Amino acid sequence: MRIRQYAYFSLSSCVLSADEISRRLEMKPDEVVVMASKRETPPVPAAHSWKAHAKSGPVDEMLAELIARIRPVAPDIRDLVSSEAVSAVIQVVRYLDDADGDDEHVSVTQTDGEVLE
Repeated sequence: MRIRQYAYFSLSSCVLSADEISRRLEMKPDEVVVMASKRETPPVPAAHSWKAHAKSGPVDEMLAELIARIRPVAPDIRDLVSSEAVSAVIQVVRYLDDADGDDEHVSVTQTDGEVLE
């Protein structure tokens, strides 16, 4: 099966802009989304978002990369989420049977550790 996938960490808010989140974290995002940039009523997108992306690869490696990137600002993220109207999400997106994807070899490990192909 051919798989295309990516992962990102996002901070979203209807109150704080992505620029304000960047300023508070002292970290630049890989992507920003501006609330109501596509449509004002109802607002689309519904919130501002600050995003950090992982390079493509196995899911565990993408998640490890994201966690390593945000670990230095974890206390600031915690403060934003607990004291402001900010939500935090790690999202993994997978497209199955994607013509532009990479071949995925899946192995299953039994409880005794033997790998079945």
